Amino acid sequence: MRRGGLTLLETMVALVILGLVVLGFLAVFQSSARLAGDSERWSQAVAYAEDARGAGVGRQPAAGDGRGDPARRRPRDAQPAGGGPVSARCSCAGFTLLELLVAIVLAGVVALLVYGAAAAGADTQARLRERRLALQAARAFRATLADALRNARPARTLGEKAFTLEEYRDAAGRPRDRLSFIAAGALPPLTADADWVVTLEPSPEGVSLEAVPLGLAAPTPLVVRLPGVTGLDIRVLGMSQPREWTTRWVFPALVPPAVALTFWTDSGPAGPPLRLALPLGGVQ
Repeated sequence: MRRGGLTLLETMVALVILGLVVLGFLAVFQSSARLAGDSERWSQAVAYAEDARGAGVGRQPAAGDGRGDPARRRPRDAQPAGGGPVSARCSCAGFTLLELLVAIVLAGVVALLVYGAAAAGADTQARLRERRLALQAARAFRATLADALRNARPARTLGEKAFTLEEYRDAAGRPRDRLSFIAAGALPPLTADADWVVTLEPSPEGVSLEAVPLGLAAPTPLVVRLPGVTGLDIRVLGMSQPREWTTRWVFPALVPPAVALTFWTDSGPAGPPLRLALPLGGVQ
């Protein structure tokens, strides 16, 4: 299943494109600023030159004032029209291309780290949520199954099959047993308004528990599934002495004293068996 969001490669490509666009704008802006500064300095220089030329026409330096002697002439800063000194060279501070590249790379690294941390946190939360939902589904399945088995009843009419156990194996030797029994309704979801025919069997999608109410014109089956479990080993406690666990039950009208269920996955048993004592076991 594909999750929504940007991949690491898409994020890096987006940052590179964004950096190139920003560099282009900055280069254009820097060129415009440089041209404007050069034009302003050139205009000021031309204006100063014209002012100095106009001031020197038709006036000779007086003797003794030191203006005609180059050795005694002292330099003065050119004075603009406003009266402030003008430096010979204007130093415009700015970022170089290397500094911009380093800044963009650092920003990209920080963005990637933030994105990676956020993605890791989101994945962890998703896995925890899926794990929590799986545990809740497993608890609900086991609670429904345990409630149904504790309320399993013997046959009430002649020929009624109250408890049927069928033993199966797949090609790899894994157990795929099937169990069918009648349970008296008690707690939801198996309500007390009817008896229920409960069938428990494994499938490639998981072990399924299907319960169908008896005595209703249009019964609605209840299906509860335990995903990830593809095998089922069922054993019952025999009624003969000494009592032993067996995979065969030859009294379909009766309920065994106890039952043990072992859930299997593709790699083997999924834990210890679930053993339940049946209150009406052995009662005719």
